[in-house]
Parts: sequence; structure tokens; C-alpha cells
Amino acid sequence: MAAKLDLPDFLAWIEKELGGYSSGDTVPSYRVVSGEVRGWNPYHGWMPIVWQDANERIRSSTQPLIQSIGEISDLVNRGSNQLAAPMGSAKLGSLSSGFKMHTNIQLQIYRSALVGILDAVRNQILDWSLKLEKEGITGSGMSFSKTKRRRHIEQR
Repeated sequence: MAAKLDLPDFLAWIEKELGGYSSGDTVPSYRVVSGEVRGWNPYHGWMPIVWQDANERIRSSTQPLIQSIGEISDLVNRGSNQLAAPMGSAKLGSLSSGFKMHTNIQLQIYRSALVGILDAVRNQILDWSLKLEKEGITGSGMSFSKTKRRRHIEQR
């Protein structure tokens, strides 16, 4: 419907959600998640990293998720309560420099953060659909008159 109504912003958003965002893209706020940064200790497994600076902890434990909505949905459906997100190379480099040995570092996020992304996307689509319906634009036949298209564009 976004293509038929000539809504390039909404169409671009849909394409990014379906195909995933590029690493340089600004992602919507609902795609920025927080978690716990952990490092791999060969004797004790994944251990939380202790921070001297609270601001550094916040910066390091927050990151955008650029994966497609399908990938996020798949992760949610796997049923695990905690999921590991790869750290960006810039964050990884600055974190690794503080260790005396090479170790793997990852951001472990809760499944509920991913469910929140799915809910936000569903809600945006629902809000948009309800707005179109309220304006009298429905999907019957899936073709829209020039008048309806123009009216919707003028109201944006």
C-alpha cells in the first residue's frame, strides 16, 4: 500500500525493517537495546565486566540492532531468555585494550528487548493502517484513485 500511495518515507522504513539496516544507518529508538557486557573467562565462562566509569558502562552496554525483523523474530522464537549480540568493532577494540589477555566480548541482551522491537514495528503498522482506514483508504481491490492518493499526501 505504501508504494501504491506513493509514500517514500514509509516505504523506505518498511524496506529497512524487512531487509535490515546498514551499519551506518540511524536506527529508530525502539531498535536501541541495552544488555550486559560480558567477557569470556576460560576458567569460569562468561563473566560480567565490572566498570570503573558508569558512563562507559552505559555506552558499552547499549547498541542498535540492525538485523532484519525476520532475523529478530527468529531469535525470539528460539525461546532463550538471553541472547548474545556481537559488539561493534570500535567498541570491541576499546574494551579489549583494557584486558591483559585476548578474550571474546559480547553484549548479552534479554529476549524481552527483542520482543519490544517486534511490538514497536507491529504497532507502527497498525497505527498506519488505522489512520488509512479512518481516511477512507481501504485495501479492497488494492488500487487507489488519484484523488485518494493526493488527499493522503496532502494530509501528511
